[in-house]
Amino acid sequence: MNANGKLLDVWLLVFCAKCGRTSKVAIHERVPVAVLGNERIRRYESNDSASVAAALMDRNIARRNNYRLDWEGAWHLEVQPLAPCGGRVLVRFEVPVPIRPVKILMRGLALSRGKVVEAIDAGRITMPIDVNAKASRDFEFCVAPGTGGRDAGA
Repeated sequence: MNANGKLLDVWLLVFCAKCGRTSKVAIHERVPVAVLGNERIRRYESNDSASVAAALMDRNIARRNNYRLDWEGAWHLEVQPLAPCGGRVLVRFEVPVPIRPVKILMRGLALSRGKVVEAIDAGRITMPIDVNAKASRDFEFCVAPGTGGRDAGA
């Protein structure tokens, strides 16, 4: 952080694992102290890991600082077999990695994209969100019996 009178600048120094360069990422520039509040300033001063993670994953901050988040390999799917009668499936995010639910369904049910869409259209999979929209928050979906390419897990 840097103070200029009653205005603050907040930056993160980040290391790119891909290219090996260190860069300065502007989080706030010339922001009045009162706007940030004492608690947020305390978190910035202590390098609070949750605040750092939230700032780095913020799309607006990434756009302003001209970097792109690479989520390749940043997620894994723990698959448990579905009961023969189908069931409800909880998708839980430990970290809010944006991913299209269709990718989760394809991997978890061992189905192609076309088969996933076909199962949704036929009502064998019911989703509370658009299967092609990016999700990064927990959600549940329902799977009808016999939906899936292996011993159907998701």
